[in-house]
Amino acid sequence: MTLPQDWPNQRVTTTAPADNKVKMQVVETSEKKLFNFDGATFSKLDKRSIYTRGYWDYFMPLAFVSKEPRILMIGLGGGTIPYQIGTITKGRAAIDSVEIDPKIAKLAKKFVPRLYGKVIIGDGCDYVMRTRKRYDLVILDAYEGSARIPKQFTGNEFVENAHRILSENGVLAINYALTPGNLLRLGIYKYRLRKKFSLYSVKTTRLGDMIVLLGLKRMKKEALIARIKNGMVQDRENADIIKRYSKMRKA
Repeated sequence: MTLPQDWPNQRVTTTAPADNKVKMQVVETSEKKLFNFDGATFSKLDKRSIYTRGYWDYFMPLAFVSKEPRILMIGLGGGTIPYQIGTITKGRAAIDSVEIDPKIAKLAKKFVPRLYGKVIIGDGCDYVMRTRKRYDLVILDAYEGSARIPKQFTGNEFVENAHRILSENGVLAINYALTPGNLLRLGIYKYRLRKKFSLYSVKTTRLGDMIVLLGLKRMKKEALIARIKNGMVQDRENADIIKRYSKMRKA
């Protein structure tokens, strides 16, 4: 993998499992950190700002769905999203993160300055099926490599269970990369989601190759936008994020 050439004084830490099939790599400079897994960037941090200028930033506004949000994170990565949400809510968010790979969970605890909430080692789909807890926000950011959401998260069972564990005004937020393969599966996935949710999408990159799919259980789009605007301290760094949420489209 080609590393950014404009980062001075790079420090690279690589961890490979015994079977050498998957490589975990942390690239760190005086300003930034990247967590790369099997050639894909799973997490990013900017040491000067809570914002990464990447898709991770688009989950922060959703923390304001409730004053003291109960949040389920499926797919921990390096812990960027729980760190951002915990920081922006000043620790008011109760965050459960489910991660299937214990090696990733161990790395996340060192990757971010503070890993807010509880980390559960296990399969996210099984957790959603079995838990009796209720959440205001469920975030799905689970991928096989960089390309594909594991198929168990795109089936009817997961969609129905996610709907069940959400509070009445709860939101399901899915990071969806518009790769050729995922585009072929997007239609049927949206059909399944629309059976249980009011479905919207928000572009998270300028090229439009990544989106957040938003499933609203009972809350109206206008109410969600109002909560985001009231909760976020608007500044130069998040102005575009808030603008994109204001223009969310039916999916």
